[in-house]
Amino acid sequence: MHLVIVTSFHYPDGGPTAARHMALASGLAAGGHEVTFILLRQARPPKSADADGSIRWTSVASMRSGSPIRWRLRAARRMRAALDSIASANPVHAVLLIDRDPVVMEVGLRAARARGIPVLHEVTEYPDVVRLTGSLGMIAHLAFLMRHLPAFDGALVISRAIQDYVAKWTNIPTQLLGSIVDMTVHAPLPPLELTTAFVIGYAGSLSEEKDGVLSLLKAAAQAAPQLAPEFDLRIKILGDTTSCAGRTALRESRLLGLDDRVTFHGQVPHDEVRELLAECHVLALPRPVSRQASGGFPTKLGEYLSTARPVLTTAVGDIPRYLRHGETCVMVAPNDVAALAQSLLDIAWGYREAQVIGARGRQLVERSFAATIQAPKVVSFVKELRGSIR
Repeated sequence: MHLVIVTSFHYPDGGPTAARHMALASGLAAGGHEVTFILLRQARPPKSADADGSIRWTSVASMRSGSPIRWRLRAARRMRAALDSIASANPVHAVLLIDRDPVVMEVGLRAARARGIPVLHEVTEYPDVVRLTGSLGMIAHLAFLMRHLPAFDGALVISRAIQDYVAKWTNIPTQLLGSIVDMTVHAPLPPLELTTAFVIGYAGSLSEEKDGVLSLLKAAAQAAPQLAPEFDLRIKILGDTTSCAGRTALRESRLLGLDDRVTFHGQVPHDEVRELLAECHVLALPRPVSRQASGGFPTKLGEYLSTARPVLTTAVGDIPRYLRHGETCVMVAPNDVAALAQSLLDIAWGYREAQVIGARGRQLVERSFAATIQAPKVVSFVKELRGSIR
């Protein structure tokens, strides 16, 4: 199978979504399939571009990103030609159109349709949660729901909640994937002994509504004095501190008196994240009760688990569907800072047992989320779609 992924994300530093796409491509390549990325905003392929040719990259972007209107018009003009060039060299079996911009979706759908190629979309969040604000955002959102989503031949969805949401708006087939982790680049981290410093790690959005970072800071502030003097609690936080949510997290850390315990690393290049997480004894993802958290299934949760470090998370969305407290993770109720703090204490005081849980978390990823496990589902899905389309 040859899959073309049309995307305006940046690789490899485009966040969890970019990591998900690269993992899927790796899993397909490992199964003997081919993937071509059409980059709409990134002028050059990532330095880690596949060397054996099973993953290819082509760009329709210029070195200058240009205005929001200019890059969209450029993408619309050049996308058809790029798809023609790719298909003439090697038949394309499906196009995965990632971008939700109305112009890009319209042009992408028409370009693929003109060539008889099935078009997939990927839905990893509730569309209304991540839509642009204002009247233009509302118009684009309605166009997506009423025109573009029903026009796709199928959708890859990240959770049961998102699968149900798509079913409310259209009867297109869906394929549930959950997290996708490239195990070739996510090897277990070297074992870390717990001596005097107990280090908590977090990487991702600094939004409380999405991932509960403020709750983590509050829990750490409660746990730190109870761990002393045996352990010195420390926190490493990787994420954009220049955003509104990031500034709020910085302010909350100061108000809690955690300035000497928390290190905010800001946005970190993709290839440096694991090096920093390797210094952490536990990786935390305390997602709250929110619409955004209930819909998704975090890509970084699969990546956390792949490290074989103990993972502390909350029972939100599809997380309890895959993970079990005390077996593959430490799980607490969402929005319960006291329970979160107690779990930090339990992990530190029983770190040997926590390490066993971390090892079982890694095994869960190998069984359920590895790219080589998830990619064949996409291949089967495309084969079914092509059969039904014919």
